[in-house]
Amino acid sequence: QNALNFLRRAKHKEGDCWGSKEWTMTLDAALDVCTLAVERDMDDLCFATQRAASRIGTASQTAQQEYITNFGEECVRSSPVFIVSQQLALLRPRVRSAAGGSSWQVVSRGNTPVHAETLSVRSLADCQGETFAKSTVLLSENLGGLEDVPSGVVAVITQTPVDVLSHIAIRARSTGTLLASIADGEAWARVVALEGR
Repeated sequence: QNALNFLRRAKHKEGDCWGSKEWTMTLDAALDVCTLAVERDMDDLCFATQRAASRIGTASQTAQQEYITNFGEECVRSSPVFIVSQQLALLRPRVRSAAGGSSWQVVSRGNTPVHAETLSVRSLADCQGETFAKSTVLLSENLGGLEDVPSGVVAVITQTPVDVLSHIAIRARSTGTLLASIADGEAWARVVALEGR
């Protein structure tokens, strides 16, 4: 509620708000709270609808599995909140930069400590269907949002802002895979330099 109240006040503030570090830092915090609320509520919706769809699919003799598999995610993407999450994905890096904050966005923390090889790829889409024999952290320059996390991948780090309700984000949270993005080009170059380590 406090984040929503701040967003309402910020909307009606006069003058150059972007020049105020205090204002942008508060807005950044408010957007973080909004993003976490969107994630939590939509993950709950996805889980509840997917569980029901799976039960119906199991009981049905005519339901096609390809329609059952992603039913929960489709319910999330058909929600008006999905548009809000897309706007948050575009706005948060700009606000964070104006506030002097970190250029990192962690979409999914992952469930376990990551000890893995790093591999840089142009796009996560190029790795679809692959299986990695060793635990791998993929450094993906581009991310469309509709990709799956390949088998053996324990983390995906990208330069592309990530919508918290995209397919990859929902899957990463449900499978315990680390998913993060970094908006700063110089910081991204330092991360990519870690390939093979």
